[in-house]
Amino acid sequence: MGNPTNNSISNSVKGVPSWARGKPGEYMIEVLRSVIRKRGNPPADFERLMVEKGLIYQVRFDVLAAISMLETNWWNFGGNVTPDMNNPAGIRCQCKKYPLACRQGTNGETYGAYKTLEDGIKHFAAHMFCYTSSVDWANARPADPCWSEWYSQELRKAKVYGLEPDSIDACYSLWRDGALPPTQSCKEAVASIKVIVAEFEKAAKELAPDNPNKPSLPSWLLPVGIGLLAIFLWGKRARQ
Repeated sequence: MGNPTNNSISNSVKGVPSWARGKPGEYMIEVLRSVIRKRGNPPADFERLMVEKGLIYQVRFDVLAAISMLETNWWNFGGNVTPDMNNPAGIRCQCKKYPLACRQGTNGETYGAYKTLEDGIKHFAAHMFCYTSSVDWANARPADPCWSEWYSQELRKAKVYGLEPDSIDACYSLWRDGALPPTQSCKEAVASIKVIVAEFEKAAKELAPDNPNKPSLPSWLLPVGIGLLAIFLWGKRARQ
């Protein structure tokens, strides 16, 4: 299967992050976890599923994860969707052929409610692929029944505003507001997404296998271990 993307564009939502090329999946997952677990606590398989589905549909899993962290407030929610909806990106029900339950959000609009988190992330990744591709070379259509060439046709207009059609700026603007150019509030949101992506890049350098200063344990693991140890000692004392 061919890949028509240009991965040299760091602002592109396509392909894989430059720091992940040629690296094992465990490393990619560790990088995401090292950043996400400092501020959020999504389900245990969240990072693995982001990497897995991003690679399948050839959209950058670090961008997907950053958008999800922004949309869910680092998995603390409080907005229009709830954790049990397994909707990691706040995808709305806009297609009559949606093969999933739709629930009303706090703003009165309907949002996808997926049976599993894997289903939600799969649709999220496939949906993002549909935004930038007019040909379904990644076989995303079965995962996104709302497939339409409309997305890519609209994104072609991005160049009028000095943006690349596959850029985070253009894609998120269409995702968030359904139109170009990005509004001021959308630009602020995109800036937040890029900050998170930059955090992943920084963590990737720190955790790189060839980095002599690499921590012996993932940064998220130490506080978890300390907490478990405290619980163990407290329980042992209580039994004495």
